[in-house]
Amino acid sequence: MIYFPDLYSWDYDRKASLSWLVQGFAKWIEISVVIVSGIIYVIVVIFIIISRKKFQEINNYAQEKRILIQAAVITIYCTILNVTWHNYSLFLPDTKWAYMGLNVMWIFNGGINPIIYLILNK
Repeated sequence: MIYFPDLYSWDYDRKASLSWLVQGFAKWIEISVVIVSGIIYVIVVIFIIISRKKFQEINNYAQEKRILIQAAVITIYCTILNVTWHNYSLFLPDTKWAYMGLNVMWIFNGGINPIIYLILNK
């Protein structure tokens, strides 16, 4: 990874011999982990729906629902970020502002957990 000041962006060093391999590997690892997380959250939601009556009797149901919402929002954000980062050329213009926006998304990625936590847990 190298920084391109004229584009306000980080990117893989295309001159390095195995840069394409590292980029592809990183892309599939990131997307695979997000997909697995999404599948796990779908399973959790199905489990909650199936055993809804049991959960409604528990006092912590609202708190557990907030935690599930936190996890879902974070997973959705990470999915959008990873897909956008690796495929930006398909739907974003090739400008420094698009690159800067993608990098701002990465910066925000580091703060999404506490932001969602503060919003949902007053």
